[in-house]
Amino acid sequence: MDQGYFDLYDPTSLIVAFILILILMLYRALSIQKKFNKTFRELKDSELLFRSVFTQAPVGIALLRDYKKHEVSNDELDIIDSNEEFLRIVSRKKTMTLVLTGKA
Repeated sequence: MDQGYFDLYDPTSLIVAFILILILMLYRALSIQKKFNKTFRELKDSELLFRSVFTQAPVGIALLRDYKKHEVSNDELDIIDSNEEFLRIVSRKKTMTLVLTGKA
C-alpha cells in the first residue's frame, strides 16, 4: 500500500465508512424524534386549550358530523360532541343519544 493512497476495499476503510454512516443515521433519527416530540407537545397543548374553551364556554357549542361526507340525511344533525351549555339549552343529558331531527 502506497503512502497517501486510499484503498476503498481496505477493511479499516470499510469499517470507518460504516461507522460514519451509522453515526449520520443516528443523528438523523434523533433529529426526527426531536421534531416529532415538539410537534406532539404542540398538538397536546392545542388540544388542551380547545378542550378547556369548549367545555367552559358560556354559549352552547356542538360538534357536528358533516352529513355530506357520512351519508346522514339532511333532516338530521349527527352530533359528535357538545358542551354542557348546549345540552342545557336543548334539555338533554350527556348520556342521551345526541341526534337531533329536523322534524321536531
